[in-house]
Amino acid sequence: MSRGIIPFILALVALVTISIAGVIPLFEWQINEVISDSPEYDTDMFSSLWTASLGESLTEQQYIYRHLVVFKNDTSCAVDDLHMVVHRSQKDELWEQLLLTRAWTNESKHWTKAWLLIEIVLTVIYGLWFINWYEHRPSSHVTIFAVLVILGTCLILMPALKLLVPLIGFFTGNVHCETTIVIDATLSKVNYWVPILFFTGIFAEVAALVVMRRNILEAITKRKESSKSAVG
Repeated sequence: MSRGIIPFILALVALVTISIAGVIPLFEWQINEVISDSPEYDTDMFSSLWTASLGESLTEQQYIYRHLVVFKNDTSCAVDDLHMVVHRSQKDELWEQLLLTRAWTNESKHWTKAWLLIEIVLTVIYGLWFINWYEHRPSSHVTIFAVLVILGTCLILMPALKLLVPLIGFFTGNVHCETTIVIDATLSKVNYWVPILFFTGIFAEVAALVVMRRNILEAITKRKESSKSAVG
């Protein structure tokens, strides 16, 4: 196998692992109690077990409102008007901070998606250059690489990019409410495969860049040596 294909494969591995890490639940929270500071407000949970992926924090109101609805006179309250207070242990809060939950925001998903696309394009350009110009492989090898790129784009790239699309669109309520909602939660499960997949993707990204840089420098050095030999 040509060394020109390796960075493209590594970039696809990075895309797949990071995309999967972004959608698999990282935490499972057991909600013990939800109370309001005013009796005129009611709450309704879809489930007492809340799952959170990378980028989802138990302290974010948008995340909470996907699992909890607050009512006033049987009408849902607007999320921006509510004040949420989350009670949990310091250990549980530390786990959330350590495992990148707050760092993997919707904005970072956009940047990651853009960078992965750029890197894949770079690996395709590099692969065509390396196979055709440096290794001087026959045209059949270039065709094989092109077929791999097309298959990788159709079978891996497009489905993986859909996983990186930030979760949007939820009902925000339509009644002005001024109340404090207190949530008592306990961290019941941590999926350690999520950070493993995430850092595997980061490693594959860096490895693709390192391989390209090393091979390009090697090609330039050999070309200079060949030029000196020809002159001599």
